[in-house]
Amino acid sequence: MTLNMVLPSLGNLASSFELGFGAASLVVSAYMFTTAALQVVVGPLSDLYGRRPVILVSLGLFVIASLGCALAPNFAIFMACRILQAAVISANVLARAIVRDTAPPHEAAAMLGTIGITLALGPMLSPMVGGLLDGAFGWRATFWVFTVVGLALLVWCARALPETAPLEGRGIVAQVRSYPALLRDGSFWSYTLCMGLSSGVFFAFLTSAAAFASEVWGMSEALLGLCLGVPPVGFMLGSFLTTRLSRHYPGARLILAGRIVTLVGMAGAATGWALGASGPVAFFVWMPLVGVGNGLTFASATVGTLAVPGRLVGAAAGLSGAMVLGIAAAMTTVTGAALGHPPDAGLAFALLVGLALAALLAGLPAIRRDWNGIVRPS
Repeated sequence: MTLNMVLPSLGNLASSFELGFGAASLVVSAYMFTTAALQVVVGPLSDLYGRRPVILVSLGLFVIASLGCALAPNFAIFMACRILQAAVISANVLARAIVRDTAPPHEAAAMLGTIGITLALGPMLSPMVGGLLDGAFGWRATFWVFTVVGLALLVWCARALPETAPLEGRGIVAQVRSYPALLRDGSFWSYTLCMGLSSGVFFAFLTSAAAFASEVWGMSEALLGLCLGVPPVGFMLGSFLTTRLSRHYPGARLILAGRIVTLVGMAGAATGWALGASGPVAFFVWMPLVGVGNGLTFASATVGTLAVPGRLVGAAAGLSGAMVLGIAAAMTTVTGAALGHPPDAGLAFALLVGLALAALLAGLPAIRRDWNGIVRPS
């Protein structure tokens, strides 16, 4: 929500601070880069000091930063507070670690599937809410809402969130010495790259869709926004299936099914284009399969990345999250640079099919290892 709810306000925010739209877009891009970097830090800190204090401190910073954004008299102060808002990413990272701390693998996958359903609502609903707030009260209203919601979440966590990390009193030096074991874990990297490339398919699709809509199809912004909401619905469906199937099938099988679903969708879209179906309907009709595939993949792959010794769960969650976000951002940049003007449909479909295939191949080593539900020792 903190990323997406401000999107409708970028134009008014730019006018308020007398900026160009390019400078105002830093509100999104700088926030994304900061969250990627912070994930690498907050995970290890939670292994060392506990999940609870890291989350409480992060939420406290988020509340202060949101208030600062709402009151900022100039863009420099606003951006400083906006970057500080990124501290809230610890709640995202450590929620996964807490699930791993407290649940066996088959239950963890179901829980993470439920979390996935909730997360899919953010990009679907928050831009609409942000637009309504901006229209009724101005762009600062969004940050007042962040302040109030953040404060409520801080109070709730302070009262209800227990400590779940297996703290061992090892000290920071001993903790750092244990990190090479994580970096040498082949299954961790296999699952992480699988999720990163799967996310890359989605963001490459978004970038391609925006380019075709504006330069080829002449779609309105409202219609494009409606069409872009279809993959998150598919993600919710895939996550729902995970909550039902993970109790009966090993996660590796769900991941394989998810990657095949996405690959079939991208291959179907490419085949349709090759046969002459070049309009928006032929493009978007296959895109729910991207969401379904990712919904089947992410919960179980996340469990796989966190199947590490307990003292490394936070570090694994943070490093994996940062890698996934980094790969997604890279694929967005690569897609935008490669498509050209006007965008090349053949190149776009080749990229989408290639990424879908790469995600499948990246996950195969871990899938083969965990096919029968064998979990690495923790």
